[in-house]
Amino acid sequence: MARVDEIMVAETTTPTREIAEVIAAALVERREAACVHIMEISSVFRWEGGVENESEWRLSAKTVRARLGAVKATIAELHTYDLPAFCATPADASSEFGRWVMEECAPVLQG
Repeated sequence: MARVDEIMVAETTTPTREIAEVIAAALVERREAACVHIMEISSVFRWEGGVENESEWRLSAKTVRARLGAVKATIAELHTYDLPAFCATPADASSEFGRWVMEECAPVLQG
């Protein structure tokens, strides 16, 4: 089992709430994330030579370091952007919250 200091927050953005909800549900159902927050945001970024200003939906997934590859793969599988953003940072989580994240992200053993 992962250690509490291996709790990570993985983020991406999507163009619609619907796509964000599909990705969030998959991450939690597959036990790749314990929970995912979805927030509407405004993004300013450079793309194909111009500066863009778009409304997007940010997903913030609480996970463990060992599941980051799976999180990234699920985002790539379900995302509609040509270049989905993926960033992950360590989280300074309480021991209680960290244990919960670790339990929820643990693989389920089939009998």
